[in-house]
Amino acid sequence: MSEIGTLNDRVQSLLLMTSDDEQAIIATLDHLVKDFGVDEVQRWCILQSRHKSLLIHEFVRLGLLKTIEHAANELGFDINVKRESDGNTPLHLAYWYGKPNIGELLKKLQANMTITQN
Repeated sequence: MSEIGTLNDRVQSLLLMTSDDEQAIIATLDHLVKDFGVDEVQRWCILQSRHKSLLIHEFVRLGLLKTIEHAANELGFDINVKRESDGNTPLHLAYWYGKPNIGELLKKLQANMTITQN
């Protein structure tokens, strides 16, 4: 690994970064993928939350447009993945959180608009 720390610790640090510097967030995400593998990073979830949100769901909540685009296009993140608790996809959450620009990006990235919630 290039850095010390567990995946959880490093993702938590990433999520605390300021959204004003998405290039730094993207660089950190790329390091996580290099160190832990894309599947492991993509499967990370917030265990202390009842929703068990995955990283892509958190990117939507935080409004990280460029990060979502990078995660989907460059890293192969699944933009249709449902949250365990309620079946919300990133597209559902984009509109729930009042981020229509994220919703439009997800549609452009071919988000499945027919997936229903639990």
